[in-house]
Amino acid sequence: MSAHLTVAEVARRLNVSVRFAYTIAKSEIGTVRHGRVLRVGGPEALRDDPLRVLRIARTVAGDLAWRLDGDTVRLAREAAPSLNEVAGERIGYEIRGTICGASPLRGLAALRRIGGLEAVLPEVAALDGVTQSKYHHLDVGGHTREVLDYSLQLESQLSAFVD
Repeated sequence: MSAHLTVAEVARRLNVSVRFAYTIAKSEIGTVRHGRVLRVGGPEALRDDPLRVLRIARTVAGDLAWRLDGDTVRLAREAAPSLNEVAGERIGYEIRGTICGASPLRGLAALRRIGGLEAVLPEVAALDGVTQSKYHHLDVGGHTREVLDYSLQLESQLSAFVD
C-alpha cells in the first residue's frame, strides 16, 4: 500500500464496513427498523487481501443478522479464486471462525454465495446435487446441512440430557 493514501482511501481499501440501513415500514409509520448491511469499501479491499472474502462469511456467522451488499457479493466472487494464494493457516483460522460462530449455517451459506466455499472447500461445495436413494428427502449437501443444524440444536439443549 502506498504511503501517499489519504485516511479515507486507506479505510476504503482495508475495511469491510458496516452500514446501518434504516427503513420505515409503510404499515408501521414511525417505527424504525434496523438492518445491518455488510459491504466492502471498494474492489481494492479484496484484491489486496483475498482472505477478506472468508472474513465476510465469518462475520455473517456471528450473532448479528447481517445482509450482504450486492456489490460485495460480486467483488467477493471475483476475488475468491485468489484464495489459493493465501496461507493455509490463515484460511483454516477463518473457516474455524465461521463454523464455530453463532450461526454456522448462515456463515456457510454466505461462503457459498460469495464463492469462498468452492475456492477453499470444493469437496463440501460438490455435495450439493449429489442424489441419494429414495429413502432420503434431501441431496447429500442438504442432508449434511440438516445434520449440522440438528447437531447445533441438540448442543444448545445439552443440559436437558445431562444430570
